[in-house]
Amino acid sequence: MSHIQSWAYIPPLDSPFPDDGELDFLRSQTGIENIQELKQHVSEIQAEAYKIYPYPCIRGFDFLKARILRIPAYTQALNLLKGSSDAIYLEVGACFGVDVRKVHADGVPADNIVATELFTELWEIGHKLFKSTQATFPITFIPGDLFDEAFLSSQFQVLSQPRPDLPARSITSLSPLRGNVSVIHISYVFHVLSKERQIILVHKLASLLSPAPGSMILGCQLGANQEGHHVFFQDRSEAARLAGGITSFCYTEESWRRLWEGAFPAGTVQVNTHLDTGDTAGVISSLGEASEEEGVLVWSVTRL
Repeated sequence: MSHIQSWAYIPPLDSPFPDDGELDFLRSQTGIENIQELKQHVSEIQAEAYKIYPYPCIRGFDFLKARILRIPAYTQALNLLKGSSDAIYLEVGACFGVDVRKVHADGVPADNIVATELFTELWEIGHKLFKSTQATFPITFIPGDLFDEAFLSSQFQVLSQPRPDLPARSITSLSPLRGNVSVIHISYVFHVLSKERQIILVHKLASLLSPAPGSMILGCQLGANQEGHHVFFQDRSEAARLAGGITSFCYTEESWRRLWEGAFPAGTVQVNTHLDTGDTAGVISSLGEASEEEGVLVWSVTRL
């Protein structure tokens, strides 16, 4: 995600604070009941994170939302995870860890949860946000670069038979998990990658998924009705437009479905995609307005 180093415009922290209801999960996790105290805590964390990584999702308080909740397949994924004592959940691009905490709060044991993030500082800031430690939130966190061969091999073999049980806590990279993960969640990651890297990552994630029926990969990101490069602005200011915005390669519902189907043997997965056009605010609230051709691509890939 080194693309932020080339951004010509970094907007100020001036986004409106979210409604009190959006703080309910954080309140339940931190134990901070006073709403003003909680808002002060959130603002301090936001400022600390934004100095290091000035992402729109940090500026717009989007880091407070569990992204996985906007994906219809989450209910099915949760039932799968809670229905097996050895089902592994993998969060890719965990950031502050909001989603993994939501999955854990919804009943998935910490021993079965693995999170990975390129920037360890974001995960550590997440501990500050939730007032947690590795001891109080003991899921397996594995920092690393998904495109590092030592961290996740690019030998794109999709397994057709289940692997023996592998304790999640015994691993230090993602490669040992290949063919062993029941549910993979990845949101807000693909649209920051080039087209070529998106294709590579699709195949890498496909190799991690268990061949057991019902195993799934789900996520959301910026998408469009026309495949190709799209420009998004960090806000509606003239300065943002003069700087040229941020370019993302966006897939359509159909092209994203074909890409995932091509990563597995024919007829072995069901891919569901839906583009909410004009709804970039549903993904990154501080982005400028989207065209009618752009929006949020919500999707799931399920083993048959």
